[in-house]
Amino acid sequence: MKKHSGCNLCLHPTCPQGFYVNGIASCLQCDNGVLVLDPSSGPKWKVGCNKCDVIFHLFEDAHKITVEESKECDCGAQLLKIEYKEERTRLPRDLIEMTGCLFCCEEFGYLVEKFRAQASKPVFNNRQGRGKAKHKGKGTEYPPMFEKKKAQMGLKPNQP
Repeated sequence: MKKHSGCNLCLHPTCPQGFYVNGIASCLQCDNGVLVLDPSSGPKWKVGCNKCDVIFHLFEDAHKITVEESKECDCGAQLLKIEYKEERTRLPRDLIEMTGCLFCCEEFGYLVEKFRAQASKPVFNNRQGRGKAKHKGKGTEYPPMFEKKKAQMGLKPNQP
């Protein structure tokens, strides 16, 4: 795994945050992305693509969401098991637990919102940093007192 890459790119089969455990389906927007449940995002649960900027906000205030490993929908997506606490349930008929497909299950439709991620601050690739000073020259220029000290130590002083 590359440095500074997200947990949803982890290829290790036993990693609890990796896409082998939390992968739901292939991404709808990009060619080779996988929609991955973020297990640490609760109670405002998120599913995001590990290649592009597609994000789903889903099942707010759910107590627990897990991806069913052995169960798969007809559309090819893994089924999700959603658990709410009794006083906070948003599932139909006041159910506290339900298993279904994120895309096909009609009961989940009003609990899922699709977004595209946006950077909170614009990213500039400016290596110069802040300020407008442009330093052109060779080496570091020291004040005259350092030049005298360097001469006393037997070092070459900077030549203009």
